[in-house]
Amino acid sequence: MTATRASIAKTGCASSLWGPAARHTDQGIIGSNQVRQGRILPIDDWAGRGGLGSRLLQRHRIAACIFGGDWEDPDLKDSKEIDGYFIANYGEPMIKVDLGATEKYRYVPGFQTGGTFGVNYHTVDDRLLSYNYASIYQSEEVRRTQNQAFVRDHYLKQFNEEVIAPKRFAHCGEPCSVACKKYERVYKKDYEPYQALGPQCGIFDQRAAEELNHFVTRWGWMPSRPAG
Repeated sequence: MTATRASIAKTGCASSLWGPAARHTDQGIIGSNQVRQGRILPIDDWAGRGGLGSRLLQRHRIAACIFGGDWEDPDLKDSKEIDGYFIANYGEPMIKVDLGATEKYRYVPGFQTGGTFGVNYHTVDDRLLSYNYASIYQSEEVRRTQNQAFVRDHYLKQFNEEVIAPKRFAHCGEPCSVACKKYERVYKKDYEPYQALGPQCGIFDQRAAEELNHFVTRWGWMPSRPAG
């Protein structure tokens, strides 16, 4: 589908880029951001497994692409037809099914947090892996103390105060009812990258983890896998 300048200005588009890691390694990923009114948004998505960015650049010489348009899927316009399917199969309209199945990614009232970062760190307790897995050799008491002091009282607390309390939630751009993306300034917060380049590296502070994650993603590596 070809996106005209007029349609991009009206509806936005998405950019897909793969960084220097795609040129120099076999682990380069594809990163995609929404573009709205000429501005690249901080809400990114990644196709990180399998070195797809490396493949596209090294084999097909494709370094980036941009796409968008004003086409709308006619199957998504008829809400009665969609709700009919969900009611027949799940007993409730689509929106209720979606919200029920994605509570973790939105907000869990009982935990007073949300998203993979918030929920996972709220529930991990002494099972948190840290210091390049060296934590498995620590006693349960030490791991619980570490979790309380470093995670609950600081790392997770920062996230809840800076992201959850002001409701800095966003959509990925797909036609979805769930604002699952959690962000603060230009930093999107997910559990996997902020775990691999956080506690696993001995980092329990949002500012330090942001800096390291941002450095890795600028290179086009998957923060939670080869980079971690």
